[in-house]
Amino acid sequence: MKKSNGLLIALGLSPALAFAELSVSSTKQKKLPRQSEIHRVLVDNNNFEKLESYYAQGTLPSQDQIAGYWSGRCYLKTSPSVAYGNVLMAKLLTAPTPPTPDDGPLFPPEEPKMTFNLAVANHSGTFEVPNRYDNISDSDKAHVIDLAKSAEFYKLTTTVVDHSLLSVHDAGNLSFSARAYKDYYLVKATVLRNQDALQAGDVFSMCYFFKRIID
Repeated sequence: MKKSNGLLIALGLSPALAFAELSVSSTKQKKLPRQSEIHRVLVDNNNFEKLESYYAQGTLPSQDQIAGYWSGRCYLKTSPSVAYGNVLMAKLLTAPTPPTPDDGPLFPPEEPKMTFNLAVANHSGTFEVPNRYDNISDSDKAHVIDLAKSAEFYKLTTTVVDHSLLSVHDAGNLSFSARAYKDYYLVKATVLRNQDALQAGDVFSMCYFFKRIID
């Protein structure tokens, strides 16, 4: 995967967009930060497995309630006790329609199609600060909103699968599956195709989101 414009392309997308620095290749490219550099929980506190258990108890989220931007924490399967800061973006979108000729009233243009998409995202290099987005800065807010307006975000396909909102990008290698659990939204990132030591179907990370950060 490539780095470009300060963004790590987590789903194998274009250089203009980074959905989660929790990329499939990040475990090879990036050493874990020293304990003094980021928030750590107790080593024997496997939050990744706890979130998997909570996710299994979760329910289908309401699109109206999950819609928006949320701050939260993610845990890699390879570092299940280390918290990483990320943002959940969930939006109802009007899909762009191709231009059509003016064929008069018998052949009117197509009605705009609505789609609901979600993804986990952040700045390259900043996911190591777990609480970065809890009190989001103006610059981070602008960056996150730009990601949600990008063409790549519109290319995500979100469907209801197994009591979850499942979001997939055909060109990427992670899917995001969201469920509601108590007052939280849980998101599971799953590998789509074999890559390095990861196999298709492996759960790469577990996240939970708890604070709406942008009105």
